[in-house]
This record gives sequence, C-alpha cells and structure tokens, in this order.
Amino acid sequence: MLTPIIILGLLFLPLLAGRVIGGAEKAAMGGILGIALAFIFFGIGHYAQTDGMIAMLPDFVPMRRALVLATGVLEFAIALGFLFQPARRLAGIVAIAVLILFFPANIYAAFNQTGLGGHQWGPFYLPDPSANTGAADRLDLVFRRSDANPAPQDAPVDQRAA
Repeated sequence: MLTPIIILGLLFLPLLAGRVIGGAEKAAMGGILGIALAFIFFGIGHYAQTDGMIAMLPDFVPMRRALVLATGVLEFAIALGFLFQPARRLAGIVAIAVLILFFPANIYAAFNQTGLGGHQWGPFYLPDPSANTGAADRLDLVFRRSDANPAPQDAPVDQRAA
C-alpha cells in the first residue's frame, strides 16, 4: 500500500532537491531524474511482482506473463531515454503513449481490487458509480469482473455486476 507514496517520492523529491540546490535549471534536471527513477521502479515491479502485474490484466488478454515482462523492458528503456539528452523527446512521447495504453489495465485492477499498489484500495479515486447514473456506472459495468465485489441485491439494476 506504500507504492503510491513511493512513486510520489520518486517523482517529486529529485525535483525539489534540484530546486533547492540550484534553482530552476537544476529543478528541471531533478524532474527528469524523478521521472526516470519512477520508470525504473515501474520496470522493477514487472519482474519483482510479475504475478501481481498479471492479475491486473483481464483473463482474455493473451500471453499475459510475456506481455508483463516485455513492458517491464519497455519501461527500463523509457527511463534510460530520459537520462540521455538526444533520446529525451522520444522517451517522453513513448512514456505518454505507454501511460495512455496502460490506463485501462489500471482501471480494471482498481475496479477488481487486484494487482499492486493502490489498486487494492479499489476505485475510490475514480468516479463514484453510486453518486450518479452517468458514465461512471458504465465504467463499473465494463471493468468489474462479474465475480468481484457484486453490487448488493437492493442496488438499482444498472449498478449490479453483469
């Protein structure tokens, strides 16, 4: 459960240290170092907690173990790209694409309270499906497994797990 705090520390402590030590120029380098450290941490997670990462993917995803290990390598490559000036722009573009592409797996993990880190807290940081009957309800039905945390029987029909 400390994972989100560790990630925030990896992202912001180098940034703050750079700002304190050398002003705006060093703060920028601290930010670059912070994001590189975060991607190294993510990559390590793919190898140290492979089974937890696999649990973040729906069962219909093929070759889940190989996919988790390959994306770990990709995250290491992104981290290295941030550390080398000529590759920094490309690393940033790839990092944005990776974060967008991985987002559905994180939503799935949060709704099913599976995987690692904050996902076990559930979707409390996502829109609350009980607060309205809009798009959040549809997200709940799409990303929640039918056997994971079903809605109570007295809940409106559209909030029950399919």
